[in-house]
Amino acid sequence: MAGTLAKHTTLKRQLIVWFLLIACVPLIILSLVVNWHLEQRLMHQQEVQLYNLAKEKGRLVRQMIIDNQAQLTQFATLPSLTGLLTSNADSAHVALIDEYSRRIIGLNNFYNLLIVDKQGKVVFSVLHESDFGADLTQPEWKQTASGRAFDQVQHLMNNVMTSYSYYAPSRKNASFMATPVWDAQGAWLGVVMIQLKDDWLAPVSSGGVGTSETGEIILAQHDMSGKLVAVSPLRFRPATELAQPLDSSHSVIANIAITGQESFGDGVDYRNQPVLAGWVFIPSLEMALVVKQDLAEALESVTQVRWFALLFLLFVVLATAVFAYYLSLRFTRPLNAMTNHLRSLRQGMWHLRLPETTQTTTEGRQLAEGINHLAETIEEQVDRLQQQAVELEYQTETLARYNEDLEAAVAERTKELALLSVVDPMTGLYNRRYYAQEGAHFWKTVARNQQILMFALLDVDYFKLYNDTQGHQAGDTALTIIARCMQQACRRSGDLAFRMGGEEMAILAVVKDAEDACQMMDHLRMEIEASAIAHPASLVKPLLTVSIGIALFDACTCHGPTKPNLDGLYRLADGALYQAKAQGRNQVHLANEVLHC
Repeated sequence: MAGTLAKHTTLKRQLIVWFLLIACVPLIILSLVVNWHLEQRLMHQQEVQLYNLAKEKGRLVRQMIIDNQAQLTQFATLPSLTGLLTSNADSAHVALIDEYSRRIIGLNNFYNLLIVDKQGKVVFSVLHESDFGADLTQPEWKQTASGRAFDQVQHLMNNVMTSYSYYAPSRKNASFMATPVWDAQGAWLGVVMIQLKDDWLAPVSSGGVGTSETGEIILAQHDMSGKLVAVSPLRFRPATELAQPLDSSHSVIANIAITGQESFGDGVDYRNQPVLAGWVFIPSLEMALVVKQDLAEALESVTQVRWFALLFLLFVVLATAVFAYYLSLRFTRPLNAMTNHLRSLRQGMWHLRLPETTQTTTEGRQLAEGINHLAETIEEQVDRLQQQAVELEYQTETLARYNEDLEAAVAERTKELALLSVVDPMTGLYNRRYYAQEGAHFWKTVARNQQILMFALLDVDYFKLYNDTQGHQAGDTALTIIARCMQQACRRSGDLAFRMGGEEMAILAVVKDAEDACQMMDHLRMEIEASAIAHPASLVKPLLTVSIGIALFDACTCHGPTKPNLDGLYRLADGALYQAKAQGRNQVHLANEVLHC
């Protein structure tokens, strides 16, 4: 009796649990889906709103730049400038230029105005800082903001604007806007520059975003060291100086915006807080403009809905539990009768039948009828099982034959896997392990045949910069293209190409002489360059190039077996590769020493 009661209690619990699952899980899922949909919709609307605000702020910055350029262009047409830049100006002309310059600075809130002759000398400065009289073509000035502005105007002969950077004469960050000066005959005389204040963009970034408590506008640029810094005051990081460094994490929104994209989405800010943001890129300043808002604030209304849904779900769960308990009481007794009868059948009493009168539902009576029918068919099932045992014996013999075929297939596959263990999966070249294994055999074959063995070591120029700017996936694609060129460069069936590690690759080949080796590798170098893989960050040329070092083993005088010296061959090729890089990269260099028997 106690055991029966325990079984009743277990059944009740199961019915309650299943009823709760069936009744509540769909409601919970629906609530989660609706909540997720509301959250995504609200996030999208807020992101679009932030993006539109970013575009408007970007338009405002561009308009400020256009207005400042118009002022500067108008100033460049002053007749007095011609005399100053041709050394024909008297004190009255200089005074007039000084007065007009100060008026422009005062009206437009500029910091300083410089006039530079076409030789690069600063012949006029309103503030007379240390850059007055400087030669902007000299090395100490050429990399400053004013030097870059002069150099760009000299080459483009058009209006230019530099990005923010620290300017030593002013001891603060500065951006220069410059325009050429022409005489009446159209001859270039020099350059007029205005030095913008370090906070001239503060009206764009000041304050939050609308009535938002966490909204913020960030203006960011790369400084001279390549680090991303804010060029406007940060709302949540008070500081007296600008150019505050931002987080270098790729998930920080400013790091995405500085790449030139214009879009919207979610990420984190310099506080490592989840945010929604819209961003644009201002090419003339190489500046990212980000309008952001904390994700928690944007989703505040959805959070309130989520709490309301949770309270509603708790009410539904309680109501469902009460109803499930009532149903469990109704089904316990009939199911207990079935359980006792099944226990009897399990003990072999096939003559017993379950009275259908113990069941109070149509389904229960049908189940009782099925149990009775099951007892009648047990014996028939035993006969079938014996027949199946005979069939299984036949299938065992068949499987034995299949097993022999499978072993043959496994052996073939093992050979294939052995090949894969020595092949680089990305490029298809042999790996360094195979170089150590097959290189010694290659050496002995060359010595036996009295031939010349070439070992060429290839390295991609500035490959780290390529990965940093183009991405590792593009780097993998570039290595695959180079590998294909190397395989095509192997003229004989016995020549081997290897990936030694990273972007370092190598070729073992038989050549006629040193000239043949150099021609072969120079042809490979040109083929790789002809692949026209764009590499804007390269210091050689805007294409992906390689440097190649060659070492030779001359076995023409060998008259017997010789011990392989692969390490020595590698050191000579590595030294030649170093020389190729030291001499400017994108070239082939032959080692001075040749290995002999």
